[in-house]
Amino acid sequence: MADLVSKRPSLDGVHSKNIHDPYTQIGAILSQSSGLSDDAERRYRIVREIIDEVKVVWGDRPLFVRISSTDYAEGGNTPESFLEYGRWMKEQGVDLIDCSSGGIKMIKVNTYPNYQVPASELLRKELAIATSAVGLIQSGRQAEEILQNGRADLVFVGRQMLRDPFWVRSAADDLKEQIEIPKPYTRYGAVWLDTNA
Repeated sequence: MADLVSKRPSLDGVHSKNIHDPYTQIGAILSQSSGLSDDAERRYRIVREIIDEVKVVWGDRPLFVRISSTDYAEGGNTPESFLEYGRWMKEQGVDLIDCSSGGIKMIKVNTYPNYQVPASELLRKELAIATSAVGLIQSGRQAEEILQNGRADLVFVGRQMLRDPFWVRSAADDLKEQIEIPKPYTRYGAVWLDTNA
């Protein structure tokens, strides 16, 4: 499994998708050939092996694991399920748990601002491990509230940056913070990004 991770990852980061599936009872049913079962420790086994192998290649660099903290399906995982899994991850040297949710079963999820943040907050407080929050985080004030109130150590913004490629600037304006304007944006005398112009 060590070949899952490049020794020379772009931007010094690696993103592996969907290895969280075996955590779930749904995923366990789909992975019977792997010896997974309803027993949490046995279901975690493949994750344990992946983390061990990744660490062989990745070394001492920070290691983040993204989880689906809620399956939104009967018999599936909830944030409380990850108190046990998260404890094992911490013992293995995982530095941060990235708390997403869903994606296990095709189901409509009732989303709203900060809807995934409680999972991040729970694991951070109960396990004393760094966490990141994601999901409908749309403004600088919203992100800052999460960080200042100790609900997560990092905030990851995805879709909002697709909607607003200048989200970092928008967030800074929202928080009344000054940020340095990258030179390419003013190279030819353009000042439309400069709030001081």
